[in-house]
Amino acid sequence: MNGGEGTRKNRKAEPLVDRFIQGRPVVPQNALGAADPRNMWTARVVDETLGLPTLTGAFTLDLEFVLPVKQDSWELPWEITLDHILKWTLDTLQKTVLNYERLGGASLVSVSARTRVAKGGEPTGARLLIRRAAVTPRTGTTAAG
Repeated sequence: MNGGEGTRKNRKAEPLVDRFIQGRPVVPQNALGAADPRNMWTARVVDETLGLPTLTGAFTLDLEFVLPVKQDSWELPWEITLDHILKWTLDTLQKTVLNYERLGGASLVSVSARTRVAKGGEPTGARLLIRRAAVTPRTGTTAAG
């Protein structure tokens, strides 16, 4: 193996999709009477992903949710946990870029998700990265590429 092969193997594949979906995937706990946060967030996800190309082959999904800073000392920085935000987002992506009826043999083989609080004047929302998955020749298993 030459040095070039090792370097290529350790590099992540270029994203097929690299999109920041600006919005508020959560609503503060004290926002009683506010519109359903799920509906607002899922509408933003649909708006930002509806026109994306159809995926083929094995691919990975990486999501980083940027959450709002808490406003009051008693308020949690977010009221909805990662599992809820991730489920809502994945359910919505199945209507657009992850629509398995139009994927034609594509397969989501790995999902990575995390949350963090916005820094300074940074907008809230989610960074969506979709990459081709590398298939390991000896085992036939997949790994993030």
